[in-house]
Amino acid sequence: MPPRSGFRLEYVAMESQKVFSEAEVGDLIRRAAELQEANAEGSYTPGVTSDELKRIASEAGIDPKYLERAIQQKAQTPPNQNKLITIEKVLPVELAPENFDAITEKVTPINSSTPQAGTSVMTQIGRSLQGQVKGGWSNPHIKVTSREGRTKMCVRAESSIAAAMAIGWSVPLMLTPLLAKTGTPILAATAAAACVVAAFFNYKWGVRKANQTTTAVAEKIESAILEAGSLRENIANAKSVTLESETAQKVDA
Repeated sequence: MPPRSGFRLEYVAMESQKVFSEAEVGDLIRRAAELQEANAEGSYTPGVTSDELKRIASEAGIDPKYLERAIQQKAQTPPNQNKLITIEKVLPVELAPENFDAITEKVTPINSSTPQAGTSVMTQIGRSLQGQVKGGWSNPHIKVTSREGRTKMCVRAESSIAAAMAIGWSVPLMLTPLLAKTGTPILAATAAAACVVAAFFNYKWGVRKANQTTTAVAEKIESAILEAGSLRENIANAKSVTLESETAQKVDA
């Protein structure tokens, strides 16, 4: 057989010149960041600063004015309240793992001794905290990772209550055939359609309430992280000033 080294080199060259779409680039970078965060290899820093984002966009040939326009549009576009939301933010403070209780003091974790069916209890692994917290219309999933001077928080809504409200309409729906047997098929069809419509709008209403609960939980977690992070920085600064003062006194003596 003829050698295939030339074909191999040509294949490698083609792979190195592969062009990815903008959607693929976003998905690949996000997934790579998730893998690096999960493996905790090297010095992973959550998030990207404005300057770093501008540099990345410039290297991709994107005009800065369009990047600024995209940032403004994203800030002005509210989330779709008809779908379960996920709130993800990177805060410019670091929260040490031993201070994660600042978060659990603001929100109520699912009880580890008697967890509800389908829920996940709060667990801490290294510099990450994740699990579910109690809410009025939703028990949102949360994940907090803090390192390299930043803290990444992710709060994801869940739909168990909304789904239960919608499924509740299946009971009267299953009873509609009885109306048909009594000689009122039109009434039975109308009742069945009403049940389907009611289940649909009940689910949408439940999703909106779940999103409101998730937003409130995210605000509490963000407030806890910023307060604890700022307190930590203030204490560190105070210790630094005290140390410098003591050093100066020793030198003068």
